Amino acid sequence: PENVKQFLNTFTDFGSILYIPISPILQDYVIVDILQFSSLLSKLFYPTSSESIAPSIGIITASETKIILRSIHVAFMKIITSLGIVATINDTSRIDSNDNHLLPGEVCYFIPLARTTLPIIESSHRDDSAYIVINSLNFPANIQACIAHAIMKRIPYASLVATKPCNITKFKFLPKGNGPAIELSIIYQDTNVELRLLNEDEAVLKADTTVGICTHVLGACCKALQKKTNQIQNLKFN
Repeated sequence: PENVKQFLNTFTDFGSILYIPISPILQDYVIVDILQFSSLLSKLFYPTSSESIAPSIGIITASETKIILRSIHVAFMKIITSLGIVATINDTSRIDSNDNHLLPGEVCYFIPLARTTLPIIESSHRDDSAYIVINSLNFPANIQACIAHAIMKRIPYASLVATKPCNITKFKFLPKGNGPAIELSIIYQDTNVELRLLNEDEAVLKADTTVGICTHVLGACCKALQKKTNQIQNLKFN
């Protein structure tokens, strides 16, 4: 009912509760204890070694979230995924990692900001990369997670490659057929999002398959940023 929504919005403005109905899923949830929510979010981002097996690469499994969040782990992960804070990966087979503790078939979550390795900074602009420039006073927080979630959701043959630098997300694409894998790094620096193909073979780079993958990736990036425009006023990108 409209009067209930007005009540929730009013007390959200007061800071008493948190109601952010920016998606159909979030319309069903109201956070009544903001301090506890923030505390659990901190534990999820910075788990102890006994709670998470792969915090250095920003990967946490569904079973690990249950240990940290206990009975509310399902609802909590739905909320922060809808907010674009984490990326959901429906099967560990879509994670390219040397970590043998990731059990086959388990749902995982990618939390880029949980990685503590320093960013890799590059000062030069590369002619062989594509750039998305974000023009906003408020650079979107957790944009890595939002873009990674969109890519993994929209491109079924994409795999997330585990990386430690906190500003880099890497993907591997294995399209149907016997063609070579296409590797792509997305590097976040200042207000730029750089998309860099890692293959060096000229024939592979010019292949229709590679062009198609790049088109899908750019589409996923724009979809993710479009979602952020619903959360950040006057967000612009080109």
